[in-house]
Amino acid sequence: MPLVLVGPGVQPRRTVTKLTQLLDVFPTLIQLFGAPSAAGTATLDGLDLLDEAAIAGRTHIVSQYHSNMINTGTFMLRTADGYKYIAFGTSSLGLEKDSDYPPQLFDVEHDPDELDDLAAGGKAVEQVAKLDAILMSAVDYPAVDAVAKSVDHWLFDQWFVLAGHDQGGIEATWRNAYSTGRNFTNPEWEVEWGKAQRWMGLRLPRVRRLARRPIS
Repeated sequence: MPLVLVGPGVQPRRTVTKLTQLLDVFPTLIQLFGAPSAAGTATLDGLDLLDEAAIAGRTHIVSQYHSNMINTGTFMLRTADGYKYIAFGTSSLGLEKDSDYPPQLFDVEHDPDELDDLAAGGKAVEQVAKLDAILMSAVDYPAVDAVAKSVDHWLFDQWFVLAGHDQGGIEATWRNAYSTGRNFTNPEWEVEWGKAQRWMGLRLPRVRRLARRPIS
C-alpha cells in the first residue's frame, strides 16, 4: 500500500524502500506539521519516514490481524533481511489447535508471492524459533489472541444471548448468513454449524460476566 507525501519539508521524488508500517504515519505527520508529540505515543514504535537514518536502522516490524472473517488471530514479523514470519493464535477460547495452525515462513525477497513456506513440514526449526522469540519480545501474541477471543465471546453474548435469541434463532441467523450468495451443500453446512456450536460451548463464566458489563 503506497503512501504519497507532498508539501514543505518533503524531499521531491524520494522513495522509501526500507521497512515501514502504519504506525510511522503519525510521527511523520507530527514532524511535518511541527506539532508537539502527544503524551504516551513514544511507546507506539513509529518512526518519522523523513528520517532516513532511523528508517535505515530498523531491523523488523510487527503487525497483527483479527477479524470475524478468520478463525484465529494472525501475527506477523517482517525482517529487514527479507523474511516474513507468521504465527497464529491458539487460545483455548477458539476452535483451533496448535497442529491446525503451524507457523509460516517466507523469503519475500525471492518469493514475493509467498508460495514456498520454508517452515512447512517442521523445517527451518532454528530460524522459526529465533523469529518467534523476536515476535514474542514485541507482542505476547498468545495472550493477545486470548483477549481478542474473549471479546468475541463478549460480543456474542451482547448481541445474541442477552438479546434473547434461543438456539433455534441463532441457528437460523447463522444459516442465513452462510447461505447468502454461497452454494453450501447440506454436509458443508453441518460442518460449519457444528463448529459454531462447539465455539458457543467454549464460553467461560469469566466471559459471561464480561458480557453483563455495559459497553464503555
